[in-house]
Amino acid sequence: MGRKDSYLLVDDSDNATKIAFIEDGRLAEFWRKEDGHELGEVHLARVAHTHTAQRRATGQLQDGTRISWQIPPFGRLEIGQLALVTLTAFGWQDKPMQASMGAQIAGHYSLLVLGAGTKDSPIRTSRKQGENKEVAALLKALQCTELAKILKAAKSSLVLRRRILREPDISLLGKQDRLIKEAQGLLDIWQQHAKPVLDLRAEASPRQIFSGLPLLDQARRYAGIEEIRLATGNDFDDLKEAVQGAASLPYQMASGASLWIEPTHVGVMVDMDSGASGMAPGELARHSLPEIFYLLRLRSLAGRVLIDIPYVKKQQHQRIEETIHMLCQADPRQPEFFGFTPGGLAELRYRYARPSLDKTFGDL
Repeated sequence: MGRKDSYLLVDDSDNATKIAFIEDGRLAEFWRKEDGHELGEVHLARVAHTHTAQRRATGQLQDGTRISWQIPPFGRLEIGQLALVTLTAFGWQDKPMQASMGAQIAGHYSLLVLGAGTKDSPIRTSRKQGENKEVAALLKALQCTELAKILKAAKSSLVLRRRILREPDISLLGKQDRLIKEAQGLLDIWQQHAKPVLDLRAEASPRQIFSGLPLLDQARRYAGIEEIRLATGNDFDDLKEAVQGAASLPYQMASGASLWIEPTHVGVMVDMDSGASGMAPGELARHSLPEIFYLLRLRSLAGRVLIDIPYVKKQQHQRIEETIHMLCQADPRQPEFFGFTPGGLAELRYRYARPSLDKTFGDL
């Protein structure tokens, strides 16, 4: 869905290496093309180690880059063998680049998993998503389309993202049409640009299978923003004030309230202080939460996030939960909200993907 005054500001419309996500008139996120490998690349990697207890493997790409990925349940890997993986997150702290088993391409509404046909339906939701009548109706409608036949023939599957299930202003038929168009487009890209593995036994060395989507194409699909504007003059320099303000401690809100957002080795800790605002606890939480989610996204902070919510009565607490759910749904990173800890901290998890803002914007 379009947002007022929202566009992608890029340094090059043909081969963008810097992208600023401007949403509702302000900087919401910033991406930069990193040196070396990019997210979405598909590789044959050489397995170097397996960690049975953690169900993880580490390996190397053809240029020696170290990566790590989770081994699926009942999966088995041997040291030295080749494994098909998709790069999904840049490394953080002391961790190497992260990957997922298999070949996949991410769209705005779905995830196309290549060469992983199932005995059941080729179109499904992820295991983490619950199923209701609307979801069941959408899945049933999609099974009867030509897309289901195409996916089966390609031995592939389509995993629906939460955002298509939660789009309030799109009819069932509209959702179906968008998913079909997106899936067919992703399949076309794979068939035109990938160099797939025909027989793993015939492969002797690690190699790149698919170079991934261009950075600008990734950004469009990720945020659902089509409008592109070419940066001129000091456009990117002018964004530095917003970046510097986002990282300041404490972060001062217009209301006079203060926010403390501090990344640590084990997670991101968030605290709010009414400060000069004079707000009551419930009002403070309602005003602060949208800004907290905005700052977490802008700074590209990920992992476990704990927000210290002021103590409020039960009815206000329910409204705060509803606000958090709404903010999670609106965020393109789709964070998971686990509820509140016994100590009253709101607990969320953001999947790691791109480097944090201090790394991407720091030397521009």
